[in-house]
Amino acid sequence: MNDWKDVINPGDPYTADDFRNVALQLLSHQILYEQAKGQAFAYRLIMRYLGPFKEVFSLVGLSLVADAEYRFIAAVPDATKQSPMSREEARLLLVLRKAYHTHAIEGSLDEGRAVFTIEEFRELYRSETELELPINTGELRDFLARMKALGVLSLPEADEASGQPFDIAALPGITALVSEGSLWRLNDYRANPVPQGEA
Repeated sequence: MNDWKDVINPGDPYTADDFRNVALQLLSHQILYEQAKGQAFAYRLIMRYLGPFKEVFSLVGLSLVADAEYRFIAAVPDATKQSPMSREEARLLLVLRKAYHTHAIEGSLDEGRAVFTIEEFRELYRSETELELPINTGELRDFLARMKALGVLSLPEADEASGQPFDIAALPGITALVSEGSLWRLNDYRANPVPQGEA
């Protein structure tokens, strides 16, 4: 394939620019969901032309993982090409993955998401790491921002009666980025906690 124009099926209403823009969107978000605002077109185009997209992304060390059940597509870096993550970020990612795994086993996923109130997630994070999440809402949003950017977490509006500004939801794409086999690493973080200011 020399150009995106070479793969467009006759009669399809797409342009080469559509393919380029969608590829850039997936590169910048890493995970795209059909139901997420501004991502449906990209998700559908990639799924329709999954083979060519896989070929292109493999050239830069990325594998595409498509999930038809929860309707997401993830660009997963080869182990040698993964961006470095701080200890704090890795710890949070593992806690989210374990939370998702637990909800999935219990059959308590909500449209593929593991949803928690802020207090539920505080308690979970504390029990898994022996550390505390930021108390201030703005600081908590900042703390969770990298996970949101990775496409593994969202902050849906909370029920009005709860009195909290948002819920915390682990998204199904986390299963593409973090395997169940990685969850044992949480023991390392629990056994050797680093004060949050030093993470």
